[in-house]
Amino acid sequence: MRRREELAMAVGHVRDGEKRILKQEAIIGRLLAGGHPSGQALELLSTFNATLDLMKDHLHIIEGEIDAERQLKKSARRARLKAIVKSN
Repeated sequence: MRRREELAMAVGHVRDGEKRILKQEAIIGRLLAGGHPSGQALELLSTFNATLDLMKDHLHIIEGEIDAERQLKKSARRARLKAIVKSN
């Protein structure tokens, strides 16, 4: 998978995770308002938050790899330019 596609997928996962958390928070609010038990819903919310943290970590790794590749390409271009200038 190409880096840009991987980045887009990771961004989508983070966005979906954030939506999932908002939905779960709303469910918990309704449970509490209705006087219903919310323990399992809170545990699930905790799992969603931990998973979102992992997804964000993965996103940052991909962004770092893209930046590193970009810097490597930039350095290679500079080296080629230096070689051209030096040979003239």
